Amino acid sequence: MKRKPLIVISNDDGIKADGIKALYKEFVKFAEVFVIAPENEKSGASHSVTIHTPLKVNKVKFCGSYGYSVSGTPADCVKLAIFNLCKRKPDLIVTGINHGPNYGKFIIYSGTVGAATEAALLGIPAIAVSINDYDKNADFSRAAVFAAKAARQVLSGGIKIAKYSLLNINVPASTVNIKGVKVTHKANDVFHEKYIEKKHKGKTVYFWHVVERVKAKGPASDIDWLEKGYVTLTPLHFDLTDRSSLKQLRIKYKK
Repeated sequence: MKRKPLIVISNDDGIKADGIKALYKEFVKFAEVFVIAPENEKSGASHSVTIHTPLKVNKVKFCGSYGYSVSGTPADCVKLAIFNLCKRKPDLIVTGINHGPNYGKFIIYSGTVGAATEAALLGIPAIAVSINDYDKNADFSRAAVFAAKAARQVLSGGIKIAKYSLLNINVPASTVNIKGVKVTHKANDVFHEKYIEKKHKGKTVYFWHVVERVKAKGPASDIDWLEKGYVTLTPLHFDLTDRSSLKQLRIKYKK
């Protein structure tokens, strides 16, 4: 009998988040699923890892089965799964479903994308999935179905993910009629950012981060297509070398 593929799922919203539960319910239909996620929300953790404190891992009940909660970051979760906890090398890592979109410059800050990036750097195909919905009662089921379809295609070789790359998927909110799928680039828009200072009795209480998008000129991006009701697929590559500058630098510093 052919062995089922092993898929590791993780996120940055925490082990109790609805998004990762939705992924599990779809993926368990065709794969062996290993669940590992932060014990608490780690949104904005990016690709950070824990280096100065020990990681605590607990086996917890999860959707009628079990998973593992980790005291560290999303990237920690992926490392632990691959190096220590999985009985064999995973065939695929899927992170999400993130409660809110991960597009444009915000990809860099995302713990969901950071966890998938760790998998990509370790040579395992990876998909990051997010939904364009911040509502506390958001429905993740439709995004989970789409993520499962994408995962099947990656596992079958229909979608090939290059070395050091991952597939970033953003799905419209369940209240939006999906118009189709767009393979597109990451938005390079400018974002005006500031911190609003809140004072009480003349003393600063906190600062609140505010962002305003200034749309870039050029072809429609992941943000544009998602806002128009399309599922967006964006391949992300994490070989950070600026290869366009290599030749110039070599000439400049040639001995």
